[in-house]
Formats: sequence, C-alpha cells, structure tokens
Amino acid sequence: MKIRISLNGEWRQLKKDGKYGVINKTGKVLIPFEYDSYLFPIAKGIFMIEVNGKYGAISDDGRVLIPIQYDFISEFYHDVAKVELNGETFYIDKQGNRLP
Repeated sequence: MKIRISLNGEWRQLKKDGKYGVINKTGKVLIPFEYDSYLFPIAKGIFMIEVNGKYGAISDDGRVLIPIQYDFISEFYHDVAKVELNGETFYIDKQGNRLP
C-alpha cells in the first residue's frame, strides 16, 4: 500500500488494490478507492482526477466539482484554474464555470 500525506496532515492518499483514494487523519474514507491514477491536490479540499486520459476535479467529500472532460487542468490560483479542452485554453472557477 502506497501512502501520501498532505503537508498539513489533514488527509492521506492511499493506493489500495491498485486504486487510489483519500482518507482523513482518523481513517474515514473521503474519496473512495476507485481511481487508477494519482489524485493530485489542486486547491484546499479539491483533487484533480484522471479517467481515461481526461481530467476533472473532485472534492474531498467525493463530489465531482469539475466534469472529467479536460485535456489538462492546472492548480487553482486565486480560485481560478487554467484548462485545455480540444486544443482550446481558457480559465474556470471552482464550480467548473468558464470565465470570460
């Protein structure tokens, strides 16, 4: 079992039976062990996920916040992330809304 611990110690990412998930410091599962690739933290309580070569974001309570459709998604900076979709680059907010 692989373990990655957050810098503030509030969560731990584990790989169990070949799948990644996230637990809190008491052992409660926050994000189920359903993902084939590493879950990268891109904002407090938000993780980038990859499914079949497309990226999106999931909250630390397991809700998909940003649809898994992007070719690339950056970390959030001031609540804004840069994404790429079908060769087009633009910015979105934490709810996945495209910004002008």
